[in-house]
Amino acid sequence: MVGVQLVTTAVALVVVDAVQPRRSALAWIKEAKRRYARTRRYAQVSAIATRNGLVRQVRVWPNFSDHERNAAFARSLRRTLEEAGVTFVKLGQLLSTRDDLLPPEFTDELRGYLPHSGSVFAQLSDELQGYSTSSGALRFGVDEPLPVPLVKKLIAVRLRQAFAA
Repeated sequence: MVGVQLVTTAVALVVVDAVQPRRSALAWIKEAKRRYARTRRYAQVSAIATRNGLVRQVRVWPNFSDHERNAAFARSLRRTLEEAGVTFVKLGQLLSTRDDLLPPEFTDELRGYLPHSGSVFAQLSDELQGYSTSSGALRFGVDEPLPVPLVKKLIAVRLRQAFAA
């Protein structure tokens, strides 16, 4: 019933906009093309979410104390964000830093989006003694670049992590 009302409302809005456009016919056609492209992208992202099991996870009533279900949900979310594209990966990076909003299973799963996760720094703690680090960031002075061997080690550890999953 709700679907019928939604479709009826959408059709009515299109008809009203077509009958009494607020802009020229050419502008209306260009806008219609943009709307079509946007709707098509929404459909693609929805298909990606469904394929990766995210929709199935969302339909289940959330229980944040169930760690196994949270981990499965987090994996589905990560796969969906990766497949949906760069903007969604950026969203995953942002969410990975929000321990105050998400359970640990989610932030741990999404932390791999950070250029250097904390575990990289933990593995190279001896080599990083003179540098300041925090949640994926390594700070060093502009006039004191990182030594090339250290950069190579950071990259090697991060690649091992990325391809181990």
